[in-house]
Amino acid sequence: LDASAVMVNEHTAFRVDWMPFAGRKQSGYGVGGIPYTMRDMTQDKMIVFSV
Repeated sequence: LDASAVMVNEHTAFRVDWMPFAGRKQSGYGVGGIPYTMRDMTQDKMIVFSV
């Protein structure tokens, strides 16, 4: 079973923000969810202050 999520005797409308959701293999765009989206849409930068 190669799936990103499996729900037994439950509908797929239930999802909390920390649960990732994704398509597997060629059926999806990648992993989604708040932490994954934040990582994908931000860019690390270094800031140096001279005190």
